[in-house]
Amino acid sequence: MYIQQTQRLSKNAEAELFNLNEQFIEVEKKLDIGMQELNKTHIEVVHLNKQQEEANKKHDTEMHQLKKKLDEEKTELHRNYNEQIKALEDENLKVKQLSSRKINELLRSFDN
Repeated sequence: MYIQQTQRLSKNAEAELFNLNEQFIEVEKKLDIGMQELNKTHIEVVHLNKQQEEANKKHDTEMHQLKKKLDEEKTELHRNYNEQIKALEDENLKVKQLSSRKINELLRSFDN
C-alpha cells in the first residue's frame, strides 16, 4: 500500500512536472514573441527618430535659406531706397540751384 501511494504520488508529481514544463515552454514562447515585438518596435522607433532628425535638418536648412534670401532682399531694398533718396536729393539740389540762378538773374535784370 505504501509503495502504491508512493508510485501514485510519483506519477502525479511526474504529470504535474510535465504540465509545469509545458506551461514553462508556453511562457518562453510568449516571452520570445514579446521580445521580437519589442525589438521590432525599437527598430521602428529608431527609424522614426532618424526620419524626424532628417525632417528637422531639412526644415532647418530651408529656414536658413529663407532667412538668407530674406536678408538679401532686405539689403537690396535698403540699397534701392538709399539710391532713390540720393537721386531725389540730387534732383532737389538741381532744382534749388536752378531756382536760385533764375532768381539771381531776375534780381540782376531789375538792378539794371
